[in-house]
Amino acid sequence: MVGNKHLSEIKKIKKIVATSILTLLVCLASRLFICFPETKGLLNMGEPIFLFAALLMGPSIGAFVGGAGFALAYLILGYPYYIVSALTIKSIAGFVIGNLNKRRIPMKKNFSLTLGLLLTLVLGLMGGTIYSGVAYLGYVKTLYLGERVLEQGGLITCSIYIPSWFWIAVSLVMFFYISFLELKKKKSCAWTILSVLSATLIMVLGYWIYEMTILHDLFDIKVDAVANIGTNAGQTLVSANMSLLFIKIGHFGRLIVAKSKGKKLTLPSFSVKT
Repeated sequence: MVGNKHLSEIKKIKKIVATSILTLLVCLASRLFICFPETKGLLNMGEPIFLFAALLMGPSIGAFVGGAGFALAYLILGYPYYIVSALTIKSIAGFVIGNLNKRRIPMKKNFSLTLGLLLTLVLGLMGGTIYSGVAYLGYVKTLYLGERVLEQGGLITCSIYIPSWFWIAVSLVMFFYISFLELKKKKSCAWTILSVLSATLIMVLGYWIYEMTILHDLFDIKVDAVANIGTNAGQTLVSANMSLLFIKIGHFGRLIVAKSKGKKLTLPSFSVKT
C-alpha cells in the first residue's frame, strides 16, 4: 500500500511538471510564427504544442495547457483582449480533443476511411490555397507591442517558399497511412480524426463569435471575423497534423529502441493512450 501510494504521488508530480512545461512551451512558442501575406495565412507555433498536449495527455491537461498557455501568450504579446478567448475557446477545444481521442469505442471501417478522406482533403485544400507561396518565418523579439509590433520593428523575419504540391503530398501520405491502419486492422484512428475535426469546428466558430461580439462590443475592436475563418481552420488542421507527426516520430523512436533491446511494440497509430 505504501509503495502504491508513493508511486501515485510520483505520477502526480510528473503530471504537474509535464503540464507546467507544456504550458510554458505554448506561451514561448507563440512568439514564433509563419505568415503568408498574399493569402493572409498564419501559423502560430504554439498551436501544434497545445494540440500535442491535448492528444497525448488527455482532456484536463489539454484544457489547462490551451487556456493558460495562450492566455499568457496573449498577455506578453500585447493582445490582452484575447485572453478571455484563450480561457474559454482554447480550453474547450483542448478538453474535447483530449476526451474524444482517448475513446476506444469501435467504429465501422467505411466511416473511419471517410473521416480520413475528409481530413486529408480539407488539409490539402487549406494548405494549397492558404499556406502555399512566399511566406515569412518570424519571431517576436519585442513584447507587449500588440498590433504595433510591425511598425516598431519588433519582429525578426526571413522569407521562405512553400509550394502547393507539398500539401498534396502530405495529404496523400496521411490518407494512405490512415487507410493502411484501417484496412490491416492494426489500429483505428477514427476518434483521433474526429477529435481534430471537432476541435477545428470549435475554434473556428468560437473565434468567429468572439470577434463578432465580445471584441466589437466590449473592446470596440473591429477585425474581419469572416476572413479569419479560413485562417483559424487552416491553422488548427495544419497544427494538429504537425502534433500527430510529433507523436508518431516519438512512437517510431520507441520502436527502434525496443527492437534494439529485443522487445516488441505495436505499430504507431494516431491514437494515443492517455
